[in-house]
Formats: sequence, C-alpha cells, structure tokens
Amino acid sequence: MCVTMKVGRSYLNVIMDIAVSHEIWYFMLSLLRGTDLVCCVGHLGVVMSVCWTFSGERFASVGADKKVLLWSPSQSSPLMWLDGHNDVVENCIFISKDYLITSGRDKHFFVWDTAAMDVVTDPFSSILDKRVS
Repeated sequence: MCVTMKVGRSYLNVIMDIAVSHEIWYFMLSLLRGTDLVCCVGHLGVVMSVCWTFSGERFASVGADKKVLLWSPSQSSPLMWLDGHNDVVENCIFISKDYLITSGRDKHFFVWDTAAMDVVTDPFSSILDKRVS
C-alpha cells in the first residue's frame, strides 16, 4: 500500500492504492466539508504508483496494465489514458501542470505533454521553451 498526501489551502488529499487491486481509494479530508471517499476504477491490473500535480487539480496513476491514467479529484473514472509503455509502468511524477514523467520495466521513460495527450519527442528543449516564454 502507498499513501500520498497533498496539502491545499482548505483540504488535505490522501490517496491510498492497494497493490493487490486495480482500484485507487481516494480520501479527501476537507476542513470545510468533512470527509469524502471516492473509489477510482480504470486500471486493468495492479496500480503501481500515483502522483499529483502541484496544484492538486489532477493526479496520474500507472500500473501493471502498461497504462498511464489521468484523473480529476472530482471524478471516479479517468479523464484520459496515455499509451506508450511496453511493460509494467512503475513510476510517475508531475514536473509541471502539464508535464508528466513515467518510467517502467520496459527500461524507457517518457515525458508526456498531458495537455496535448502526447509524448514529448525532445523533452528537454520543449520544457525549457515553455518556461522561457
């Protein structure tokens, strides 16, 4: 089991995913509303990792089904999925609002532009161009 916490102005998000399941159990502890419990289902295999955007607007999950799924905290089904890995995807991290890095057992890492729903072919120059402009 892994637990990820995201702290906002009026909430604390805690994500728990059970390694033997394809579900993500999401707890939102709000200082204003109390506690919400959401079960997010979308992976066909074990969920390996979960990560949040810095703002807490979205999160991503990766799994044994070779999928990268993007989620909104307000929905229990994925916003979109990203295909590219040939084996289990083990790790994910957002490096900005729209850029996500994933790596897996296929010995590849991908930098995803989640706004364009595509792999960045030249990740370092593309990310640097966005920060400069």
